[in-house]
Amino acid sequence: MADEARAVETFGAALQGTGKALLIASGTPIVPGRLSTEEDSSIDSGPMAATPLGRRGHTAQYVLDLADDGVRSVVVRLPRSVHSRGRKYVWGSVIHRCWSNAPPGVQRAATMVR
Repeated sequence: MADEARAVETFGAALQGTGKALLIASGTPIVPGRLSTEEDSSIDSGPMAATPLGRRGHTAQYVLDLADDGVRSVVVRLPRSVHSRGRKYVWGSVIHRCWSNAPPGVQRAATMVR
């Protein structure tokens, strides 16, 4: 996660003042006793705060704060259902299935974005 944060900070520094966009994926925080939602802060203050996963919220907040420096900032917060027991990258397989069933022109465009 530290490498990820440094990479995002490098992109952010290069984009300051350009009006260009920076989009990252992040997650929702772990909230003891209930499901977390988009209304919960990206900065985890619970039991996960000191873990690498918990610090990911600081990277997300950094990206959002770049809006004050002329960067169009977007953080896509994925729910914890991105992974499942015994299977990683559940959303990746859903996206792949959508691309596989897309019309040929759309599939080629999506492949170029990867």
